[in-house]
Amino acid sequence: MSPTYLANCNRRQECGSSRSTSRGRGRRENSSRGQRPGHDCNEDVSSCSEADAEPPDPDMITMTFVPEEAAFLQGNQGGAIKSVARASGARVKLRNHNRTLDIAGSPEARSLAWRYVKIILAQMQWPVRLGDTEIDGDCSMVSVPEVAIALLTGTRGVHLRRLEEEWGVILLFVEYHGQGVHPATGGVCQDSSTGRSETLAIFGPKRGRRGAQLAAMNAIESELPGFFSDGVRVDDELYEDFDGGSEDWGTSTMQIKESVVPYAWGKNGSTRKKLMRASGCIMQLLGNIVIMSGTAQERSRAQEYVTMLLETLEGPVYVDSPEARADVTIVHVPGPVVGFVTGVRRESLGRHEEEWGVLMVFLGHHGQRGCPPPDSVVDLLIFGCDERSRKGAEINILCAIEFKSAGFCSAWLSEKTSDEEGFDEERRLMTQVQVSYVLGSKGAIRKQLAVASGAILQFVGTVCCIAGTGPERQRCKRYIGWLLSKLNRNGEASIDTRGRDDVTEIYFNGVSNKGVGIVTGRGGKTLWGIAVGTGTWCIIAGDHNAIERLCIFSYHKGSWNGDDGGRRRAERLFRDQLKEAKRYIQMENSQNGLYAGRDTGSNRELQRDSERSSCCMRRDDHSGNADARDIWHPGRRDPSPPQSLPPLP
Repeated sequence: MSPTYLANCNRRQECGSSRSTSRGRGRRENSSRGQRPGHDCNEDVSSCSEADAEPPDPDMITMTFVPEEAAFLQGNQGGAIKSVARASGARVKLRNHNRTLDIAGSPEARSLAWRYVKIILAQMQWPVRLGDTEIDGDCSMVSVPEVAIALLTGTRGVHLRRLEEEWGVILLFVEYHGQGVHPATGGVCQDSSTGRSETLAIFGPKRGRRGAQLAAMNAIESELPGFFSDGVRVDDELYEDFDGGSEDWGTSTMQIKESVVPYAWGKNGSTRKKLMRASGCIMQLLGNIVIMSGTAQERSRAQEYVTMLLETLEGPVYVDSPEARADVTIVHVPGPVVGFVTGVRRESLGRHEEEWGVLMVFLGHHGQRGCPPPDSVVDLLIFGCDERSRKGAEINILCAIEFKSAGFCSAWLSEKTSDEEGFDEERRLMTQVQVSYVLGSKGAIRKQLAVASGAILQFVGTVCCIAGTGPERQRCKRYIGWLLSKLNRNGEASIDTRGRDDVTEIYFNGVSNKGVGIVTGRGGKTLWGIAVGTGTWCIIAGDHNAIERLCIFSYHKGSWNGDDGGRRRAERLFRDQLKEAKRYIQMENSQNGLYAGRDTGSNRELQRDSERSSCCMRRDDHSGNADARDIWHPGRRDPSPPQSLPPLP
């Protein structure tokens, strides 16, 4: 029997492995490295990596890998390591050229991450045989017919990787020979001549496993209609193989008409995802049957929201005592503005629903189906289990109403302050000039301030609405105050950041004003682009000693190389720009010194070279490359800097 990556370990936890397709490396009939044809999880190992040794630090597990393991584990931009972190809840970090992995967190999270890493490395050998001893109550399975494997896996496993990111789980194909887990198995596959199937194992938390399992079943159902839905329809099969524990966890079903399935699903599943976020319930479609998994309250909300959504197709919606419900926010909309708030084919409402994860319906008649809009006020009901989401959608609707009917909302919105540490809303009256300055072009600055502070920031006329927890509101108010101080000082700002933990400062030591301009970009485009890409707010301001520096504000620290943004990511990008600016200034100075020692004939040649370089720069400008307009890249063939020479004598 072949060796395993899980044997000879202190915890004696074993795992299974899958075909290489489950990690997105394409289906292979033979191993490219001459590996053995099978992988048994109960055999000893003599060539195992140093990860099997017990780490000296009791609060951290350190795993080391040989080059082949490191390359396999890194995968496509570290996707496997991110899946391990999401599925286990531990903090993982690769170092030493991806040869060493540090795992931190609670003891349970560290143990899960350690085992999941072993599961991923076990996929280097296939087929993998998985038994009951390798499962610790954190695995669900789906039996996938052979004709649906390609659709479920996708090109190089892209579909499986997408499910891992969405649900925070680890997916892999295994050969399961135990009795503890019953894979979700559908009916007889009529379109397959062999009838063979493979088992897809799902590792991770309960809610994520159920969501990924239903998503895989939906993909199979789309390829083989009736494969799973017939069992639900005839035998009331729920395909649920784990206990909900102390919660009132369960699964409910709801059958809808075939004609309304596209409406209930939405474009690319957008309506389903919106209903999931609003209700907090896991929802999936198997044919024309809605599968809902979660607590009893979540399932009740989901079923009610689906019913209300479908009622909008037939006529007005009526809800008993909406003001007494804890999951509803009521917004009064003027009748003539209803069409503007709704948009063509609910486009505007749908955009707000997708942004905040809520469901919005008008109560009663509101001018639908070509009828004239009423003159009176119509109630818009915002449904959602999260107060923050409902408040964000409410403020956006008030902003739209105020834009179309000036004074309708701002007339009754007064200033409000709050010392509440929990979630609350504060309001502040501003002048039109201040509002325009904080909004920026197309609301760009407002969005940066909201993301960097973590608060909800929106303007209803000239009323600034800030919602969030106490620290979030304080950060947002402080950012707005600093920004407005720049307006009052003719573009110059002075920000004292001593004692703050939400800022990173970069000083321009030895850099001229031209170098600072290169860092910020023409018209601040580079500054704005990095801020948007990293979820930060960046501003150049003087410190308490009037020394100018770049301030990067955000509550999220982030990582240097991660794709989740944060101050560290922005700092790295700005320091790269700063190095480029210094290199450009040095080359410019050296070129100027070289020009001074040339004769007239040589100067004419340099003049022609500079003109050709300028033409190249103009061509790059037309291509839309913002960096070409701001920074000269030394990698170009023409070493002439993009500048004009002094006139020849």
